[in-house]
Amino acid sequence: MAAKEKKTTQKIPLDMSSIASKSEFNRTELAILLLYLAVDLIPKLGSVEVMGPQWLYLSLVNLLATIYIFTSFKDKLNRILQKISVNILSKVYLSVFVLCGFSIFFAINPVESLVVYSRFMITIIAFLNISLLLYQRPKYIEFLFQAISIIALFQCIPLLYSYVKLVDTTQTDQLILSLISNSGNKNILAASFVIKTPLIIYCVFKFYSIRRFIINITSLTLVVIMILLLNARAAYIGFFVQIIMYLIFLYLSKKQSTIKQTRRQLLNVLLPVIFGIVFSQILLSLPNSSSAYTTLDKRLATINQSGSSARLYLWSNAINLIKDNPITGCGYGNYKIESKKYQYDFFNDFDYSKHAHNDFLQITAEAGLLTGLLFLSIFLIAFTYTLKTWGSALPSEVKILSIISLMALAGYFVDAIFNFPMERPVMQIFFAFALAINVIVFIDTITPKPDSSIGQNFRVIFLFVSCTLTIISIYTCWQVYKSMKVQVLTHHHFGQVQPGVSYLDINSRFPAIPNLGENSIPINDVKAWYLYRAQKFNEAISLLNQDKNASPYTMSVELLKAAAYVDQGLIDSAHYYSKKGFFTKPRSIALFQLVTTTSTQLRDSSTIKKAFKEFRKYRDDPKAWKMYLKSLMLIGYNMNELLSISDSIAKVHPKENEIQHARYSIRAANSAMNSNFSAALDYLLEIKKMYPNDIENIENIGLTYFNLGDYTNAEIYLRMVSQAMVYSNGKSEFFLGVSLLQLGRKDEACPFLNQAAIRNYPQAKEFFNSNNCQIKN
Repeated sequence: MAAKEKKTTQKIPLDMSSIASKSEFNRTELAILLLYLAVDLIPKLGSVEVMGPQWLYLSLVNLLATIYIFTSFKDKLNRILQKISVNILSKVYLSVFVLCGFSIFFAINPVESLVVYSRFMITIIAFLNISLLLYQRPKYIEFLFQAISIIALFQCIPLLYSYVKLVDTTQTDQLILSLISNSGNKNILAASFVIKTPLIIYCVFKFYSIRRFIINITSLTLVVIMILLLNARAAYIGFFVQIIMYLIFLYLSKKQSTIKQTRRQLLNVLLPVIFGIVFSQILLSLPNSSSAYTTLDKRLATINQSGSSARLYLWSNAINLIKDNPITGCGYGNYKIESKKYQYDFFNDFDYSKHAHNDFLQITAEAGLLTGLLFLSIFLIAFTYTLKTWGSALPSEVKILSIISLMALAGYFVDAIFNFPMERPVMQIFFAFALAINVIVFIDTITPKPDSSIGQNFRVIFLFVSCTLTIISIYTCWQVYKSMKVQVLTHHHFGQVQPGVSYLDINSRFPAIPNLGENSIPINDVKAWYLYRAQKFNEAISLLNQDKNASPYTMSVELLKAAAYVDQGLIDSAHYYSKKGFFTKPRSIALFQLVTTTSTQLRDSSTIKKAFKEFRKYRDDPKAWKMYLKSLMLIGYNMNELLSISDSIAKVHPKENEIQHARYSIRAANSAMNSNFSAALDYLLEIKKMYPNDIENIENIGLTYFNLGDYTNAEIYLRMVSQAMVYSNGKSEFFLGVSLLQLGRKDEACPFLNQAAIRNYPQAKEFFNSNNCQIKN
């Protein structure tokens, strides 16, 4: 195919002053192009993630653009589409799209594949629409570059103002992390500035007028300041690669320009870049507090530290996935699901990495080696096109556009090596924009052989395919956006309920698509968690038994089933699921707590010891020490040995409240065993000083007061436990009822004894009946 193009290459340049570009700007076409490039102005709109409304927005713009192109271009559309169809870069990009779609047949979760693939649909149709609009009127390119420069200027001003305003009153880490605009996080914002930088450089290079020059040079300076201020190392690399490419371009073009012109073009760009670098370093030196985000030299020195080692770990996981499925991949969009089985020994609790932090490895893992190589070749072909354009006799205007598009693609390429720009709307639309420019600059140097077999059908095929994919993407993105609006109420660390939110507020509002939340936890598991909190155990377990392939390696199902079975008293079932979950994911403190809880009730000391040993391979968490020691204490482990262990650990960690908590609990239990309830109470009150809201300890205090015969204080503490509605075993209600009986308050005691009897607490029914209790309606 490459040889074919070479044979048909003619010097028929893209004419920037052609009849099309000389004619008046078509406002509708220009508005559509501006709508595409304004995607990062779209805010969250009530969504948990800004990309939800942004992807929906782009899908709607695609529909508008497709309808306009079909109705307005008419006969011209066939000719332009035919030229695009013979372009190797377009064919390779389309091949990547088709192969990613084919890989969905091998996905464990095709619903999630559809969600992610719909975003690819949006991007490839946007690429096609932008290519068609720009090819028809190439003069739009300069106008769009200028618009991007102005938009970037107004994006930077409020961000820079916020930094200067808050730098003396806010922690540096927190301040820099808050500089996200409508991007999602600071790294994405920095990458979006990097991909826009060459377009702004073009505006500075052209020197249209003094007024526009001032606007553009100010925009370039502020963009450089923000890139350096945001402390994103991948953005640093991408930005400096672009500057080096610009310098190479000036060096190669010096023969076509005078020394004065070359010097001006060099200084016009380098001076704002240098000023931006210097000013950003001054701003980063202002905070007095220590921070991971610091000046350029110090930040670059951290490349070999934790963030980079985590990337290497994730890259290794992606390579393992590629080895598992080298031909078909694991299914497009399913990396976040399949990679979890390689992450158990790295991330704590229910944290996972959704991305490989390398789009080339991730797309290869998801769609196979051929797809990965084709995706990589897109950048190699764009580079080749630029070299061919540069070596041709084309006008300098065309050559400059080719270089600028390649610089933008280089910024994207670097970000794709270290991050995940394929997921972010702003990065994808600017990738499509830069790719479209690279294609249309090269496309008119090719004279395609007319294909009579397609003829007038091109226009109809375009409409059918584009509209079909666009409608699918609109529907999918709308469903995802609705889900993301509900996830605002649930998107916290799994297992932590947002106060004031119940299953009634969320479960019925989730649409069928997607079946995974933004935290990679299945939506059904989220619903089940809230049902479990409402003690609707059977409904929760029923949900957990559905859609088992949504994310089978998360271990959230095992956690919830174990917890539900514990509360139902089905300890054998709870023990099975807690062991399965914990020994699969041994870094989870919640699963460790469950396995020690079930092992305690089964008096299984060997599992407690084995689980603790496994947990400590990865984490030395004081909470785990407390759970371990208390579990051994509850199953009757040698008390002297426990006292010795707790004392020695407390000496090693004297400031760890969790360990002191375990130590005091063991001493309180030992005192209670020896009927020294006064000493036990003293230890329990020490725990209360550290953890005033610890319900278990509050219950133990109430029971200790009960054993001391102090029923007044027993009532106070046991009533607190009952009102908290944490336990469903009826224990606190039983002793509260007995305390009230001792205080001569039978009418108040009977309802609590009745609750304890309903919950099958031992002797509760006998006390209720022997005191002739009656429940008033």
